[in-house]
Amino acid sequence: TRNFGHGGSFSTGRLEIWAGLSEYIFKSKLSNFIFGYGSQADRYLVTQNASNGLFYILITSGFLGLLFFIIIYLKLLNIIINLFNSRSDIKKGKLFKFYHLSSLLLILFFSSRMLVENSITIYGLDYLFFLISFAALFNLNLDIKNNLYKK
Repeated sequence: TRNFGHGGSFSTGRLEIWAGLSEYIFKSKLSNFIFGYGSQADRYLVTQNASNGLFYILITSGFLGLLFFIIIYLKLLNIIINLFNSRSDIKKGKLFKFYHLSSLLLILFFSSRMLVENSITIYGLDYLFFLISFAALFNLNLDIKNNLYKK
């Protein structure tokens, strides 16, 4: 059954779920910490959804999975910073389209949602939209870097 927390808990049981997952992540064999427990391990170990993207990554794919995830987000941060620094070129060439703005907003939404849900950490529509949004911003950044729109 689903854990809804104790009495006046505001977390609907998430704090208890995360505490249970922490036991498996940090107090287990080194191989489980590095490689995780595999797909949907949260459901087998604590009989519930992890309700947090980072906990889900750690429990299913371990520290290596978290490392790859951090690398992807660092690349995304780099792209956003480059786009921000190139905003004058973007304005001149009228490069920033509606789908770029919606891609940026979707990435921000999924990133914040990941704190209380698995969201983009499992293969579903969230993940698909995240990849499409990432690709749109990546291509815009690449076009600006390659001076395709500069005269």
